[in-house]
Amino acid sequence: MGGGQTAGSVIQSARLSSYAQSDPMREVALARMWSLPDGTSCLLLKDPHSDSWEIRVTRGTDILRAEHFGSPITAMDQAKQWRAAYQPAVEASN
Repeated sequence: MGGGQTAGSVIQSARLSSYAQSDPMREVALARMWSLPDGTSCLLLKDPHSDSWEIRVTRGTDILRAEHFGSPITAMDQAKQWRAAYQPAVEASN
């Protein structure tokens, strides 16, 4: 397929776009809690249809970890703890 999209990337793109079209107001990213040099980042998201808050750790398009909370303060505290879990791996590689 010579440098273009592979069948897998086309299927993944189709899944992402159909997911976004099915419910465009599913969640809103309110803040980036932290990011690391390897591209790992943590987002605070809010679902407009519920009282739940989500902390999501991603690297590229991969979701590494996600959890829902009833309070944004609790979610932000958890994000700080998660950073400690991901940070040592980056520091060790330097």
